[in-house]
Amino acid sequence: MKITRPHFCVSDLHLGDKGPRDNFAHMSGGWREQEFNNFLDYVASEDGDLTIIGDLFELWQGNISKVLTCRMPLLDRLADMGARYLLGNHDIDLMYLTDTNGLMLDHPLFINLEFSHTIEAGGRKILLIHGHEQDVYCKSEVPGIGRISAIYSGIREDKNGSPLNHNKYGGATVETRSLGRWGRFSQFCRRCAGKPSADAVMRKAVKDTWIASGATALIHGHTHQPGQFVNQNGKLPIYNTGTWAETVNTFARINEDTGQVSLFDWVRDGFNCNTDELKVT
Repeated sequence: MKITRPHFCVSDLHLGDKGPRDNFAHMSGGWREQEFNNFLDYVASEDGDLTIIGDLFELWQGNISKVLTCRMPLLDRLADMGARYLLGNHDIDLMYLTDTNGLMLDHPLFINLEFSHTIEAGGRKILLIHGHEQDVYCKSEVPGIGRISAIYSGIREDKNGSPLNHNKYGGATVETRSLGRWGRFSQFCRRCAGKPSADAVMRKAVKDTWIASGATALIHGHTHQPGQFVNQNGKLPIYNTGTWAETVNTFARINEDTGQVSLFDWVRDGFNCNTDELKVT
């Protein structure tokens, strides 16, 4: 797919049903949807293409039909823009709803559901994936540890009345705290066994995927940790688009002439360069 205009990538919106489990609806004082629409205005003003790199929806914590109908205005806008939609682990339940299987969702955004896509720009090939395929806890389409932890978080969020509890958690989501505890326990166990952390293992798997693909660069999401990969030799052309469901909203822009990838954080009707670095071996 050769492009002649800038291409933008975002991931991990985790759109829910606007209930107490919906981080997108509740984080940052409830203004996130308006800011995302402002971001879409910016993409349109640049005559840009847009790809959602997985986890557009939060289907691990909500009723699928309710989530989709609740978010229909935004889905209509994405479809009108011609946005491409790749699947992640939190919306993997849509993977078999295709024309090939005879049961396709009747919405233009769902016509071509994919797990990966390659963009060609400036003589470079940029591979887009969500990244859960490299995560041992989330790579299966069958519910596992990742989904179970999300269900537990959802129950706690129901009790709180929203994903946030400022008095107890200082603004952190229940899911972040739950996964944080699990991550610390897992890291402790792996360290005792002389093994690298789960984050380090996944980043190496993403790097290996990039090498095996033969692509010039790779963009992924999933971990909610935005930034560019670096190792002892310097920066690698591997980028993480972070999330739009927590505190920092990150997007990638691919230059149509050079194929260069840049990361930015969207901030109230504008954006700043993202210079975060993600260490990998």
